[in-house]
Amino acid sequence: MQLSERQVIGVSIIDLSGDPTAPDDNARALRENVTALLLRGQRRIILNFAAIRHIDSSWLGEIVESYKVSASNGGILTLAGISPQLRSLLRTTTLSSILKSYDTEQEAIASFGGTALPEPGRTVFSAGSLWAPSSSEPPRR
Repeated sequence: MQLSERQVIGVSIIDLSGDPTAPDDNARALRENVTALLLRGQRRIILNFAAIRHIDSSWLGEIVESYKVSASNGGILTLAGISPQLRSLLRTTTLSSILKSYDTEQEAIASFGGTALPEPGRTVFSAGSLWAPSSSEPPRR
């Protein structure tokens, strides 16, 4: 699968395309892309699946891990352009109650309007924070 990144009105969009079941694909690249965006201060992220009709369990796992990394670092990650297969998979696994998804990229972008970003490290899920206090700060109690 190929991943490409772009910016639209302050929102980072990762477009996914190609065959997600090809044996040489590295699903971990998705989480690495999300982490790189967070490190650059991009905290509104859309995963655009408009060119993907089917995903396997390794990609579903990376979507969840990407969500966890984003949420634990003050980001908001949503899905756009998901296929009926992915929508069904999200419902079956009850992930649809956690992962927000929109039919179109435009709807996903609009969903960020006026949404305050959470503070890093203040979420239910914790995959480890990318934002560590500087060594000169005393530990929090």
